[in-house]
Amino acid sequence: MRRSSALAAMGLVLGAACAGSLPPRVRVTSASESTRIETSQTASCTIVTVAGSGIGRADLALAGRGQALQIRLHVRALEGFHFEYADRRVEIAVHHDGSVSETGRRGTAASQALGPEDPLFMPLRPTSDGFEIDSSADFAQAGPRACHFEWVDFYR
Repeated sequence: MRRSSALAAMGLVLGAACAGSLPPRVRVTSASESTRIETSQTASCTIVTVAGSGIGRADLALAGRGQALQIRLHVRALEGFHFEYADRRVEIAVHHDGSVSETGRRGTAASQALGPEDPLFMPLRPTSDGFEIDSSADFAQAGPRACHFEWVDFYR
């Protein structure tokens, strides 16, 4: 993947913030019965783990505000990931060559390319069985009560 070492360091810090376990404070609705979604909670982060291939989506009702969110997708490859909250939308694609593109928008504005310095930027890390995606700095600041995400696995 083409990412800077600063991005990797930022991802490690955010990922470390999601260590530990508390009872989850989130309600999940999935559009697919074949998709398994589990949640867990730390003092500073809600972790959503998704297992299922193909195309899927989930709606989260969040009980706490101002917390980080980490989405762990157990998929082979990630053709597309869309994340929405309040009036914001972030789209991430992992291309066949391993490069990653990320765009985002607020309200009705046109989508723009995002980099690590952008408040909407969502760090993505490959794992041995998929990807971890951390919420943006803006997500915790906005404190939404709900969010929605969708994914498309390359190998559906």
